[in-house]
Amino acid sequence: DQVPREERGVTMVGMDITELNTAAEWDGINCVASLEASNGVTKCRGIVFAPQDKCCINGFSFHLRLKRGNGVGFVPIVGAWHAAHTRVSSILHKGAPQEIQGADFTEYSYQVPAEQQVTAGPDDPVVLGFYTEECTSHRSSSAEIGQIPSLSALPSIPSSVYLNGKLSTGTWRTYEGTLACKVSYTKL
Repeated sequence: DQVPREERGVTMVGMDITELNTAAEWDGINCVASLEASNGVTKCRGIVFAPQDKCCINGFSFHLRLKRGNGVGFVPIVGAWHAAHTRVSSILHKGAPQEIQGADFTEYSYQVPAEQQVTAGPDDPVVLGFYTEECTSHRSSSAEIGQIPSLSALPSIPSSVYLNGKLSTGTWRTYEGTLACKVSYTKL
């Protein structure tokens, strides 16, 4: 691959819109246990997004499939990442509930409404994730998320994260494996 590491997966998709697409390097098979219904342990899975320039987040997506049960409800979130304490300090934006159904990997996406300006930058990293704690329609269900084991941290995605326990009291864990995702953003 002749493309420099810091440029991998980054393309301009419009006059001002840039897309970071790690899913293009995903084999469609490798995955990690990702989300559990509201009564489970892992209540959020996502990425830390720390772009090299200040930007406005347009949207993001992950590839998920149902592993066990009838469905896993989640809400997309953008959370302020407090790196020193390795946790989301607050939720900056929350989307409408969605539901993971089906045994085949499906791309679940979220577009931040244009009137909501959610920003990120090198000094203001955020977590882009799917969060299940508030969705109580299913119990004892779980899902898997696409992951690229050979692709470790990228400059704009220094780590992937998951939350064990509740948002207010749980433990956030970071790891270098990169999730199969797309992030669309506009540089400011």
